[in-house]
Amino acid sequence: SGIVVLGRWVDENRRDYETILLDMATGQTTSIIVQDQSQGFHVVSSDRKLIAYSRDFYDADGKTLKEELVISAVDGNTLKIIKTIPWEKKWLSLLGWKGNESLIFGFDEPVFSASSEQKSLISYLELNPFSGERQILRTDFPDFVLTNFPTITWYGWEGVSFDPTLSLAVYPSFFGEKKEMYTYTLWNVSKRERVVSLENIFAAYSDFHDTFPMPRWSPDGSQFVFVGMQPASNPGVFELYRVTADGQTEQLTNL
Repeated sequence: SGIVVLGRWVDENRRDYETILLDMATGQTTSIIVQDQSQGFHVVSSDRKLIAYSRDFYDADGKTLKEELVISAVDGNTLKIIKTIPWEKKWLSLLGWKGNESLIFGFDEPVFSASSEQKSLISYLELNPFSGERQILRTDFPDFVLTNFPTITWYGWEGVSFDPTLSLAVYPSFFGEKKEMYTYTLWNVSKRERVVSLENIFAAYSDFHDTFPMPRWSPDGSQFVFVGMQPASNPGVFELYRVTADGQTEQLTNL
């Protein structure tokens, strides 16, 4: 149950943008069309009452006039804007909520990894949009692939997928003697220890680290899903897998 937010350009000139609210319980959809602006990065809070997204305004020539972060309350099948904040240049992408209070961004600021002399050109920012409090999140994970491949190359692949409480993180990690391959590691952030490494259900060459969609957490942080495969028995056959917070795995599909 809950509200799913979808979006699309209405016209081929990319001037009018439609936001669609889909009620998963009833199947009812509500359309909100805005002119001379676009929206993106919609993320929903854990209690499903708030939606944050980016909004850009354009002039008659299509030039960007203003970029901002918008916080809206879900009121039935409508969105009611409760706060706007100017979008900062270092905010690369809006990744999700920590509970119902803070937002997580991909952040354009170099950080060094404790496990490598190289620096990653991306970090992660936690921002409370109501109080303004912010902090950089640590990403000095063991064998973190992004210490060697430092950029996010396309939307939907952000390097680290934090759970809604920021107590767990899934990230791409090298494995093997030559570190030519990578898998996903589930990491306990507070204890700073590995929960599980998933090379038995996912392995790929590290040169292609950004070609697979990132794992996605459930709103309560109890589990995440991702596209994986069994490299030993079924290489190249991709399935949907579920991983619980304590590292238990389950194959969900048989395609």
